[in-house]
Amino acid sequence: MLDIKNLNKSYQMGDSSLHVLKGIDLYAKSGEMVAIMGSSGSGKSTLLNIIGILDEADSGEYILDGVEIKDLNEQKAMFHLEKVGLKDWAKHLPNELSGGQKQRVAIARALASEPKLLLADEPTGALDTATSHEIMQFLQQLNDEGKTILLVTHEEDIAKMCKRIVRLRDGVIIEDNIIKQVRV
Repeated sequence: MLDIKNLNKSYQMGDSSLHVLKGIDLYAKSGEMVAIMGSSGSGKSTLLNIIGILDEADSGEYILDGVEIKDLNEQKAMFHLEKVGLKDWAKHLPNELSGGQKQRVAIARALASEPKLLLADEPTGALDTATSHEIMQFLQQLNDEGKTILLVTHEEDIAKMCKRIVRLRDGVIIEDNIIKQVRV
């Protein structure tokens, strides 16, 4: 489903460069539910943005469902951007888009195909415990139906409701463990 090899990403910060992802190797089999954890600045959101095709890696290989991401058909993408009124914004970077425009890009991506991979960035971050468990139960149900799910979380108990936990530190994977999934 997802195969990433030697992924690197840097951002230019004035005269210096900030190396955010450093040789990331990550895979996810179809039907897995993977939590990505790490402290602020570890590279979690950057990795999720690259996986979600909201950002590009500087180097490395990214294959999604058997297709190299750099080989995706631009004409398919342009059709869906036009549908949501963003064709003129196609050449802009994600940080140049407003929040509403980013949401429309997400909708355009969802329109492109029946998603097999779901990405969730802190899906329970601002929720109480009961609501967090409801959201995780829903995600587990989608996973049981065959959806592959990658989610970023700071919460250990939420991560343990996934099938794998991948931990990042300073732009590198320091741990990748299969766990006994906690059901809610």
